[in-house]
Formats: sequence, structure tokens, C-alpha cells
Amino acid sequence: MIRRSARNGFTLIETIVVLVILGLALTIVAGFLPRRNVTLELSSATGRVAGALRLARARAMAESRPVPFAAVPDGHGFRVDSTVVTLGSTVTVIMPEPLILFAPDGSASGGSLRVMVDGRQRLLDLYQRGELLLDELVSKHYRLDEITAGYADLAAGRNARGVIEH
Repeated sequence: MIRRSARNGFTLIETIVVLVILGLALTIVAGFLPRRNVTLELSSATGRVAGALRLARARAMAESRPVPFAAVPDGHGFRVDSTVVTLGSTVTVIMPEPLILFAPDGSASGGSLRVMVDGRQRLLDLYQRGELLLDELVSKHYRLDEITAGYADLAAGRNARGVIEH
């Protein structure tokens, strides 16, 4: 009878050595990974603000009432009507005007805002990307020689968004 010394599997020491090597390799690789992505954070915050602006406009039109959009006092979020949305301590929303008011006809009082994350900023260029349809908000076009009529219509409430073309 032939005696075979067959060894199946690994010893406990071999398994521990492999796990220690894998742990060291993982620790080294993890040190080179970025902790957070500022560009992704900025893009996400800008998307949330743009969505809230669209929501405010839609709500004003659906409920036939003015809906305000404003940055919160500490700048780390915004408010649509009475709903406050916090974007996090690294995100800042800056608005030169105190608020943007959306009217029931879909128009807005105008204004600009910037979203910043760690000193990097993004202006909301919704019009340039085709996401804010300003041309559809214009109620009447005036030639330069009709400027007096444009102001008279504005004062009389017949025109909220007239444009003087020259």
C-alpha cells in the first residue's frame, strides 16, 4: 500500500500572511484616492438650485400666485416659498438681489445667482443651455422710436415683459 501525503487547502499562517499583504496594499492605494470631488459637488448643487428655480416657476403658474426664491441667510442653501433646502456647509449660494419672484404668468423678477464650492463657482447659465426660455417670457417687442409707448404700457399694467429693440 502506497501512502500519499496529499495536502488540501492552505495553512492558517499562509492565510494570515496573504490577508496582511492585501490589507497593506489596500491602505497604500486608499491613500491616493481623492477624499471628495469638488467638481461633482458643484455640479450637483447647481443642478439642485436649477431644479428649484424650475419648480418655483411651475408652482407660480400652477397655483396662480407669486412664488419667491431666495438664498438662506447663511448662504448654505435656498428657500422656495417657505421650504428651506440646505446644500451643505461647503456649498454657498450667492444672490446680489434679495430674491427672485416668479409671477403666475411664468415670468420672473430677474436676478442672478452663483453657486460656490470651496472657492470654485458656477454661474447659472440656464438661458445659454436652453433650460430657461427667456424669449417666451417677452410679452411685446418695441422699436426704439416706440419707447414712450412701452413705458406707458408698463405703467398701465398692459405689459410686464416688454423688450426695446434697437
